[in-house]
Amino acid sequence: MAIGVGLAGATTQAARGVVMGGYSTALYLGLAVGSFAFGPVITRYGYATGFGLGAVVGAVGALIAAVLWTKAPHDVRELLTA
Repeated sequence: MAIGVGLAGATTQAARGVVMGGYSTALYLGLAVGSFAFGPVITRYGYATGFGLGAVVGAVGALIAAVLWTKAPHDVRELLTA
């Protein structure tokens, strides 16, 4: 909830719907796919391996998001952070 409020406050009113929709999509898709994808890993190799692999996937996703953010045109970043 706090992340949603922070994102809503950090964007312009025009971009708020897109930002909140993207956040909700990523959150719920991650919850659904995480259980589906890592359930078999945890069953076969244990919790430590499953959660470790989940952490690696999350870190790679964060790295990709950071790279995309730096490559975004300046006018788009200013619109989202104004």
